[in-house]
Amino acid sequence: MKIAIFAINAHFVSEIREELQRYHSVREYQHTDNSSFNLMQINRLVDWCDLAYFDFAQFPLNVVSNLACLDKRIVVRGHGIELFDTSEINWDSVSLLIVTPICRDIITEHIGRKVQLPPILEVPIGVDYSLFPFSHLKAQKIFSKSLVTQSTVFRPKKRIYTTIQLFSEIFDEDEEWQLHICGDMKSGFKEATLGSQEEYNWPVAKLIDILGINDHIWVTPHMPQPKWAEYLMDKGIFWSNSILEGYQCSLAEGMLTGMFPVINAWWGAKELYPDQRVHFTLTAMKKAILEWGDLPTNEKYALAMQSRDFIFRNNNDVRKIAVWIRKAIESV
Repeated sequence: MKIAIFAINAHFVSEIREELQRYHSVREYQHTDNSSFNLMQINRLVDWCDLAYFDFAQFPLNVVSNLACLDKRIVVRGHGIELFDTSEINWDSVSLLIVTPICRDIITEHIGRKVQLPPILEVPIGVDYSLFPFSHLKAQKIFSKSLVTQSTVFRPKKRIYTTIQLFSEIFDEDEEWQLHICGDMKSGFKEATLGSQEEYNWPVAKLIDILGINDHIWVTPHMPQPKWAEYLMDKGIFWSNSILEGYQCSLAEGMLTGMFPVINAWWGAKELYPDQRVHFTLTAMKKAILEWGDLPTNEKYALAMQSRDFIFRNNNDVRKIAVWIRKAIESV
């Protein structure tokens, strides 16, 4: 087949692209800041392809699904937050929707009452087992009192502000702790009642100043996967303090390196991650973090091995997921 891939964030589709290229002719949309050029690209790719694959149910799916006389098949993989705003998508044009089990709940409760949805296939999000080996430092039983939280672009759903607040309490009890926030303070999108991203970035930056612990809070821009893998090697705990996730690949990647997970009870977390690592309150998360910090090295090592083994047992290798998606596309 001739398959056109539409993905604003190419990071999430690299293995799927490689898998499709082994069997089919593939061309990929390249998003730019020039809206006229983007529309020209979209029309050319749609004219050329037999099937259009969209990673994330977002632009340009709204454009393609509403094209007049569209005679091409469309397959979409939804990831999570974007599924709350799909009013401009013509679902009648979509042949198959691929989602995680958690995202299916979002769709059926939030969208399915309004429109007739296409057939839905549940497929987990995958992570690259080969790119995230067990940390060479943890193999030597070296652990640091360092917390990592991740938000590719700072969003209210990731609760960066709340994370910093709670970290200040942790720091008050043990000044050895450091908080590493990986992500970008970018502007341009609207979310919930916020007018722009600056309305979230500004209070986050000011809170760090107010607390006076700048030397213990590090903000690191989003980075390519190989660099991200190395970045995690000397970190102790991955802190997932979100209110919503479809899977949170970054958490699984941290666990593959042996990081100890501390997870807020976002919807579906207990289905995807170790039940005993999911906490319902900020107080419980703080307690879990401080208790891990006080553990002897051999117990931290055992927990690091448990974290990695858990992800392996779930069998969510990204290449296996890519094969499932390729076969699903071929079935359409």
